[in-house]
Amino acid sequence: MLDLDTQLWIANDALKRRAPDIVDDACVLHLLSENGDDPRVLELGIALLGADWHESHEELGECMQWLRAPELIFAFYRASLQSYPYHYDGGIAIRRRFTWALADIGNQAAFDALLRLCGSADRQVALFAFKRLRGWTREQPRKRFAYSPRLD
Repeated sequence: MLDLDTQLWIANDALKRRAPDIVDDACVLHLLSENGDDPRVLELGIALLGADWHESHEELGECMQWLRAPELIFAFYRASLQSYPYHYDGGIAIRRRFTWALADIGNQAAFDALLRLCGSADRQVALFAFKRLRGWTREQPRKRFAYSPRLD
């Protein structure tokens, strides 16, 4: 296997060249799953999640969800509102994953992002976010942080 710096160079080159074949390759997913705590890798993942020239958003989201990194909150929030026309259902399942990912982070900023999504014009995304907020306390064991809002 290639060292971290070489893998990062390849992935960043793919990002610069907008090369979906390299992003779709398992190399980038492996990089995220094995080195997701490295800020350079996290930054790469955020950039790729926001890119509209590849079709690997679901795979990236799944891989990044398990990192539960607070740095991903804004990226997951934005990704929850994106359209994914290449996906069979227009990206409904992908957007649902991103609301789960926000809930899994479990801090106040993630909670606030879900609150904002509840006001989304996209009613499905708003409902997904509402469900994550409704189950916030019950789902506490799967969260990285233990933020407990006052819900009265």
